[in-house]
Amino acid sequence: MSQPIEWTDENKKKLLSCITVEDFLLNFPGRNVETLKRRQRELKQTESDVTPSTDVPSIQLTGDTGIINTGAVEEKITDWTNTLAVWGLDPEVFEVVEPVTMKAWGTSGNMRFSYRAQIQKKSDESGAIGDNFDVAGWRETLKALSANPSKTLFGDTGLTYTILVADPQLGKPGTQEALVNWTNGIEGHINRIRNLQHSGLPVSELAIAFMGDEHEGAVGNYASQPYEVEISYSDQIELDFDMRIWSIYELLELALPIQISSVPSNHGEHTRFGSAKAMTSIYDNSSTMVAKLAKRVFEGSSHEELLTWHIAEDRQDTNLTLNGVKANFTHGHISQGSGAKTGGVSSKAAIEKQILGRREEIGDTTLFFSAHYHHFNTIEDRGRTFFGCPALEAEKSSRWFYDSSGVWSRPGMLGLVIGSAAGERGWDELSVI
Repeated sequence: MSQPIEWTDENKKKLLSCITVEDFLLNFPGRNVETLKRRQRELKQTESDVTPSTDVPSIQLTGDTGIINTGAVEEKITDWTNTLAVWGLDPEVFEVVEPVTMKAWGTSGNMRFSYRAQIQKKSDESGAIGDNFDVAGWRETLKALSANPSKTLFGDTGLTYTILVADPQLGKPGTQEALVNWTNGIEGHINRIRNLQHSGLPVSELAIAFMGDEHEGAVGNYASQPYEVEISYSDQIELDFDMRIWSIYELLELALPIQISSVPSNHGEHTRFGSAKAMTSIYDNSSTMVAKLAKRVFEGSSHEELLTWHIAEDRQDTNLTLNGVKANFTHGHISQGSGAKTGGVSSKAAIEKQILGRREEIGDTTLFFSAHYHHFNTIEDRGRTFFGCPALEAEKSSRWFYDSSGVWSRPGMLGLVIGSAAGERGWDELSVI
């Protein structure tokens, strides 16, 4: 019988560095891999228990009030002006209110602090479009948000981690919260990808699908729209572009090939004032226009060979093969379903009509993704799975719809593993962040 492992600091370090089964066998020959993995999890948990809690920098804003977490900072905060500004909030409009929670740890000369505080609007005066949102400030925040590159390349594992960006509607009331939901979603799913790599389930490819309504537009979708938008249409397009570029760069830090999809949407339709009719066609769409501009940024760059683009320029959907599994992506506003008008049932009925008319193209597709209805749902039927994406817009920001129907859903970003190695369904590890 082999002697028990003596868990010296050196052996603990070796165990924590193991990622693949081969790593465990190389560092601890002849030992049971599952037992080693269990011990590794115990060590990680122990480390997290003794490490001071440093909240991830974040902000949650609903209407006129919210919560801000600073994360670890090197100096005590006595003036909140710069902290508010870095999140795109005008210190002349928003303020921090007591009580403020502070955590501190470290040693003399090497202290760290973190704060959690309530924020609120100073007054109810709305002002002109753009007064309450600092686009330039948010752009500086994006530059500061950078993931640590793992630079870990894996072979073909038969798994694609897919992230779906749906309905942030930038420019709608609650733009700040929508931006936080978007950044938290991308960063959260990147952390999940790294966790999968460390737990022995690495992915060999990434996919990001821009599912439409990335920006609000200015007119044509509902009567009060021109009076409710927070930022101008030009700034909406620019902010959408910035967020897509930032998202792609963050994913590129994982050093894996990426498939990028973009589809047209109803808020992306170029419309005439006073008429909801499209000026040219329903596919002349600002959602896909921004995708084409984003694509040009990477043309000729060192990243170009890692990126494959699928932009629906003359149709409503894109069709991708993700590690052997066929998947369809559409916003969901063009095709009309029948039966109960809940998002999942209506989308499924609309897609099934498409399958009947396009058998050669999508007849053997097994995964279908749509957005538009702003809530998460999934339906399985006859070997196919239909997914409805949650929205990234601020919670309850569709005020008229909420007041008239009482219906709302939590915001979030859908992500999951797709591929032939994910089992009979072709997908696994689903999460909404």
